[in-house]
Amino acid sequence: MKCREAQELLSAYHDEELSGEARTSVAEHVHRCSRCGEEMAVFGEMSAMARGLDHPEPPDRIWTDIEAALDADRDGAPVGRPAAEPKRFPRKWRPSLLAAAAMILVATGVVWIASTTWHAPGHHHELAADFGEFLEHFPNNPDRAQEVLLAKYDGQAVDLSQAAEQLGYRPAVAAGLPENYTLDAVYVLNMPCCTCVQTICRRDDGRVFAIFEHDEEQPVWFGDRPRIETQCRGCACSVIQADRGLVASWKGNKRQLTVVGARDLGEVTDLVAHLKSNAG
Repeated sequence: MKCREAQELLSAYHDEELSGEARTSVAEHVHRCSRCGEEMAVFGEMSAMARGLDHPEPPDRIWTDIEAALDADRDGAPVGRPAAEPKRFPRKWRPSLLAAAAMILVATGVVWIASTTWHAPGHHHELAADFGEFLEHFPNNPDRAQEVLLAKYDGQAVDLSQAAEQLGYRPAVAAGLPENYTLDAVYVLNMPCCTCVQTICRRDDGRVFAIFEHDEEQPVWFGDRPRIETQCRGCACSVIQADRGLVASWKGNKRQLTVVGARDLGEVTDLVAHLKSNAG
C-alpha cells in the first residue's frame, strides 16, 4: 500500500471502521512508514483533546425549528419560528433533517468544524489555495513552501527592527524564543487579509516551523483540514491537523498568531505560553 492510499484511510482506521484486508494493509503500512505513523499519532492526539471538551446540548426546539425551516424553504416563505407544532416528517426524510441539524449545531458551538473556502470571496479563495500549497510542502521542503508565499505576496526579508518599523509593532519573537529554539529569518508579507510578519524558527533537532502574526483569525488558510477548538494554558486555541504536524492559531494580546509545523500538542502549549504575552 502506498502513502496516498493509506492516508485516505487513516481516519477510518483510527475510528475502527475498517475490517479485513483493508485494516491489515493500513496497519502494516503505518508500522513501516514513519510519516504515516506520525499522522496516525496526530489523529489520536486530536481525538483525546475532543474527548476532554464539553459537548453542547442542542436546544429543545431544534427539531421543530429545523422542520419549520425546511417547510419555509420548500414554500419560498421567509424562515421564522412556527406558530404551532409542525407536522412530523416521515422517517425516510430524517437523513436530510440530520444534515440541516448539523449546520445549526455548528452555529451553536459544535467542537469539530470545517472551514469552507468556497464561501470566501475572490482573493480569499486564492489565498486558501496558496496557503494549502504552503502547508503541503512545508514539512518536507520548507524552502519550496516559502517560495510560494514570498513570490505571491511580495515577501521581503527584513530584520526584527525593520519589521517593527514597517508594521508598527515588534514581532512576538523579538522578546526571545523558548530554550532550544533559534530564529532563522523574518519576512513581511502583503497578504489579502493584512500585512503580516512571518518568522522562520528552528529547533535544536533541525526541524523548522513558521510563526505568522496577523490582524484577525484566518480559518480560510486551512481549507477543510480537521480542526478542533481547545484551551492551551487558558488561551482559546484552534488546532489544525496538517501533513506531518500541527498548525495552531490563537489570539495574543492584540494580534492573531499562527504556528505551522508544531510537532505535537505539548509543543503547541509551550509556544502559546511563551508567545502570547509578547504579541502585544
